[in-house]
Amino acid sequence: MIRSAGDTGQLYGSVSARDIADAVTEAGFTLVRSQIVLDKAIKVLGLHPIRVRLHPEVAIEIQVNVARSAAEAETQATTASTLMSIPHPPLIMSSGLTSLKVQYLSSGNVQ
Repeated sequence: MIRSAGDTGQLYGSVSARDIADAVTEAGFTLVRSQIVLDKAIKVLGLHPIRVRLHPEVAIEIQVNVARSAAEAETQATTASTLMSIPHPPLIMSSGLTSLKVQYLSSGNVQ
């Protein structure tokens, strides 16, 4: 996801569940924003693991790559790090959705 940000990596605004659902849908997968489990809005550049609830007992984790430009997003995706060195564990998503890691949870563990 391409967003404007300051020199410290702080976004001018944030990335919401709706933004993520729209990006995943553009990548060819059907999701609605209520399936995105986002504890708080994303407000910094980097790779962010996000849980997606597909079913009450099935959740997957995708990675949202937030960058200032397509070139920066590609660098973050290939090196699994941010140009600002903001610590976020690498996972799955760059400008589009590249793969999914399915994690089966009991119904008590899905939030």
